[in-house]
Parts: sequence; structure tokens; C-alpha cells
Amino acid sequence: MKRTVTLTMAVALCFTALLTMAVARTVQAAEPVVPGNPNPPVETIIRTHPGTDAAFEAQPDDSARHIQSGFVCPASLPNVNLWNFFVFPSPQGIGTDVGCDYGRMHRTPTGFAAESKFTIFVVKARSGMTLEQVFQGYLAEMHGSAPGGRVRGPAVSLQKARLQSADGSNVALPMVLSEADDFVMAGRQYVSEVVVGLFGDWIVELRSTYPSEFAPGDPAAGIDFPASSIVWATVMREFAARAAGSKQ
Repeated sequence: MKRTVTLTMAVALCFTALLTMAVARTVQAAEPVVPGNPNPPVETIIRTHPGTDAAFEAQPDDSARHIQSGFVCPASLPNVNLWNFFVFPSPQGIGTDVGCDYGRMHRTPTGFAAESKFTIFVVKARSGMTLEQVFQGYLAEMHGSAPGGRVRGPAVSLQKARLQSADGSNVALPMVLSEADDFVMAGRQYVSEVVVGLFGDWIVELRSTYPSEFAPGDPAAGIDFPASSIVWATVMREFAARAAGSKQ
């Protein structure tokens, strides 16, 4: 199913050359860069959105577990808070096409507006699909939502990133395909990213849109850049490992 989830819709509701993190370390949320940035508890989101409880369940750490796949969406990321869940109609059944939606507001002359958007989609793959086929479909969606963009290159890369455990040993990262594009929206420079993995019967897609142009002294400058890499190296990696283990 084609989905259009934009920065404007968010009002209503990273890449690094070297990524060194402890495997057991939990991603912690930074303080909101704008006071009043929405940060509702996961249980509240589920309770106030009818049908969401058929696909998501709150966890003790305020993360959300996708019931059908077991994927766990973080309670928040360093640059964005969890705002909403999507449960899309699907011929494969309830909970087979879902999303965890994150965002951040910024102050404007007239109030607040959405500035950064990050969504994790989890979708049941159709039989016989390949990672390349899945990626090309989602890449076309991204290009359609941000036409006229200029390709930067991969949003994340197995060749340029390295994850280390607490003892210094290298940790394998899951195979994904990705792209990051520069584009202009409302006269401001933005980056649009897509990262796609196929793990067992499930597709995990990361979609992010964030500004790359900031006023001097803006505390949000640069905080969006590593978000895709963080999710790739933590919850996406953990999900891929469980999927690989279930095949053995």
C-alpha cells in the first residue's frame, strides 16, 4: 500500500562514518529542544486511537511492541518523540502494515510547527519479494513525496559504519538498502531518507525528513543526522537477529 506521511500531517497527530556504541546500551531521549514538544505516554496513544491495541502493546519502558512481528519501537529517539501509531488496512490481515511515528516541533513567529519527522514502518512481505524490489518501491514513494531532490548517497552503509560491543569486539549490522536526498521545502533545505531491510517475513522501513539548514545557535542543528543509523544499529539489528534465529 502506498502511504504518504508528511511533515504537515505530523502536526496533527544518520548516518556516521564511525558508529561506536555499547550493544546493551539503551537509546535515551534528549530533553525536547522546544519546550512543550509533544511526548504522550505510549499507553495513552494506544488508548486514544481505536484499533491500535490490535497491533501494539505498551512495554514497561514506554516502548511499543508490535504484536504480529515482535518488533519493538523505541519510546523516543535523541531527536524526536513518539507521537502516533499507524495501522493501515491490509489484505494480509490486521497488524500486517503498521507504523510508529515520531516527530519534533519548532517555534515559529506564530506558534509551533512540525520540524522533523521519523517513521518506522513494519510490513508483512508478500511471498517471493526481494530486498531490491521492496527498496525500489519505497524509494519511488520517497521521490514522489519530495520531487526534485538531489541524491546524497546511502543514508546508512555497511562499508562506512562500525558497531562495537562494550568489550570492543565488532558487532554485525543487518543488510539494508538506503538513500538520502537533499531537497527544498518552503524555502528551507531538508534531507529525506529511506532505509529498508527484509528480515524473514517482515519488511522494516525507516523514513525520515529533517532540516539541514538552521539559524545560528539553533539547539536542534545536527541532532537529526544520526537517527537512521541509531535505529539501524539497535532495534532494527535486534529484530534482524531474532528473525535469523527463528529460521534455524
